[in-house]
Amino acid sequence: MAKQQHKLAIQSYGAYALEASVYVRGRILRAERTAESYRFWATFRSNMRRFVSREVSGVPIMLTLGNRKWETHSDREGYYHFEVESSRNGTASPQAFVLDLLEHVADSHQAYIMDLNPRAQVGVISD
Repeated sequence: MAKQQHKLAIQSYGAYALEASVYVRGRILRAERTAESYRFWATFRSNMRRFVSREVSGVPIMLTLGNRKWETHSDREGYYHFEVESSRNGTASPQAFVLDLLEHVADSHQAYIMDLNPRAQVGVISD
């Protein structure tokens, strides 16, 4: 009997762009079910599962930005990191990117890139 494959979740920690590069970071976790009822203990267990992460290492992930694609793998703690050359040619409009897992069951993840002003002396990036 084949081993059942768990559904995975892409957790994006945001993306930002400088003049020449785009940085995309995040983590791959095992997707957890949430409580389907409003009973106290079911809700409590569901909330506790959110605090106990189940990272997944070695997962191939693809970044799509415009018509360009890049691939990497999650590290042993489930983190992924892309640092790619920007092809925006000075445009200031936010660009969408898409993250997809290869060889695994997961929903695509779409988000936007935060443009950082190259004249800024200090920047804070936080969740």
